[in-house]
Amino acid sequence: MRKQSDYSQQELRQLFRERGICVVIPTYNNVGSIQRVVTEAQQFCSDIIVVDDGSTDDTMATLRSIPGITIEALPHNRGKGHALLTGFRRALQKGFAHAITMDADGQHYASDLPRFLQANIDHPGSLIVGSRQFGDAVRSKGSVFANRLSNFWFFVQTGRRLPDTQTGFRPCEDSTSCPCSPTATRPSWSSSWELRGRAYPLSTSPSTSSTHPQPSV
Repeated sequence: MRKQSDYSQQELRQLFRERGICVVIPTYNNVGSIQRVVTEAQQFCSDIIVVDDGSTDDTMATLRSIPGITIEALPHNRGKGHALLTGFRRALQKGFAHAITMDADGQHYASDLPRFLQANIDHPGSLIVGSRQFGDAVRSKGSVFANRLSNFWFFVQTGRRLPDTQTGFRPCEDSTSCPCSPTATRPSWSSSWELRGRAYPLSTSPSTSSTHPQPSV
């Protein structure tokens, strides 16, 4: 079977669509990065759903200038969990089986999307998690501690180990394994993440992480 590195970008876009995969990007006041994040993701996946979580800057105007994307605009800021819930519901309405979540601040590289596609092919039915490779990035002690604490409690709750449980770069399987199910009345990202970690096979995929636009992550 061909690997993702053997495909052209056009072939990758077609393969994403054939496998029912879209990209969901929640955003709040990311006018400085959202266009780059979305257009770079479009190089690999044609089906992009962006949820504007009540931005007060020009994020919505920027989104409207980008052709070929689905925009969900929330009237007020409700938080990332609610924005993801909205995006997942829209993805299900449009008939997608999987959604890959990306942050809008530019810390995730769209060039890693084919890795998730390959993991989806190699590990069908698994909950796939991006593991950020920070390299020489400068991280605050608080960030390092929070990630280690999150990893620890994930292990306590599920009995499984993951190197990066705080990543926002992860595919969500169909409606039955989605952390924010379409029948949910309130988002519960962390607890549902733990429940899915117990119930579904897990697979990690290395992903690069950028410090842009902040000097530390």
